[in-house]
Amino acid sequence: MHFPSRVARGFLAAAAASFVLSAAFAQNSTSKMSDGIGLVANDKADAKDIGLKAYPGARPYKDKDDDSSTATLGMWGRSSGFHMSMMKFASSDGPDKVADFYRKELAHYGKVLDCSDPNAPRGNKGNELTCDDEKPDKGELTLKAGTKQNQHLVGIERKDGMTMFQLVHLETKSTD
Repeated sequence: MHFPSRVARGFLAAAAASFVLSAAFAQNSTSKMSDGIGLVANDKADAKDIGLKAYPGARPYKDKDDDSSTATLGMWGRSSGFHMSMMKFASSDGPDKVADFYRKELAHYGKVLDCSDPNAPRGNKGNELTCDDEKPDKGELTLKAGTKQNQHLVGIERKDGMTMFQLVHLETKSTD
C-alpha cells in the first residue's frame, strides 16, 4: 500500500525534525510519551494502541514474509516528540464496506476527513486536523480524525482481489 507508507514517512520526518529542533524546551507530556528522553521501535501494536477496532473478519497482512503486520515507533524529548502505532490488515470485503466501518469508528475522535476528496481541508489551520498535502492515488482512500497532535488514520486500497488497509495512531507533542 503506497499511501500510508508515504504518510508514515512524512510524519516521521516532520516529527524527527521537530524533536531535534526543540528537545530542550519546557515539558508537555502525553499518554505515550513520558518526561525525559526516550525512543521506542518494535514490531508490536494492538487495537488498544491504535484506538480503533479491527474490522470484523480481517486478518493481519504483511507486505513480505519477513515483515510484521504491526509496528510502534516513537522518539521524544522534554518538549517534543512523536509516538506512532500501525497495524496492517486484509479483508475480502470491498473497500467501501471497510471505509464505512472505519468512518463510524473514527467519528469517536471528531470530524472524519476523506483526503481523497479534493475539497478536504488542507494546509495549516492551527490545531485543526487537515489532509495537509496528501492526495491518495487513484483507487486509494485515506480517512483521518482527531487533532494534529492526536491523529487516527485509515488508509485503504483494493489489490489482488483483496481490500488492504492500515490503521495508524500518531501522537505528537511540541512547544510550537
